[in-house]
Amino acid sequence: MGFCISRVLAAIYCITDMSQFIGMRSLTALLQRQSIWRQLLLMNLLLLVDYL
Repeated sequence: MGFCISRVLAAIYCITDMSQFIGMRSLTALLQRQSIWRQLLLMNLLLLVDYL
């Protein structure tokens, strides 16, 4: 009985660990995407200033 509970707990821990890992990866991807957009905006602003 105890063995079964420990296996269930291990499975739950593994699932939460994986979801946290996936969440962290998606968060870093989102931040990278935002930084790319920021760089594009900065480049556009610099080009605009240069053009003026």
